[in-house]
Amino acid sequence: MDLPEMMQSRCFSIGDLALSSLQILPGHGTSSDGNIVAGSFDNSIYVFSSEFGNVVQQVRGAHMDAVSALSLCGSSLVTGSWDALVKLWALTPSGISNLPVMTLAEHDCEVKAVCISGPIAASLASDGTVKLFD
Repeated sequence: MDLPEMMQSRCFSIGDLALSSLQILPGHGTSSDGNIVAGSFDNSIYVFSSEFGNVVQQVRGAHMDAVSALSLCGSSLVTGSWDALVKLWALTPSGISNLPVMTLAEHDCEVKAVCISGPIAASLASDGTVKLFD
């Protein structure tokens, strides 16, 4: 399979702590015009402009501990955290909702991965527990 040649087009820093995960928001396919959503160890979710390299939205306190994972599908965002919670958020024209639509689950330990595809979401915790939601 021939892969297209890609070159770095931008580099910028967001926040003071490490970022854990990121996704390109739907409807934007290029690094010059798309917004990106990122989870952070400062318990926040960031939406930033890849065109200008600035934060356009910060959901402070999205979780009580580091946002360790996130996944997008359609108009939904699922996040997981070291606080052991999995939350569902709505995408809006300007980014994401400031409050979660709902908390999907509470694990017994840190959430390491989340995934959403259509009407099904899943989460994986550090103890090996997988939870499915539909």
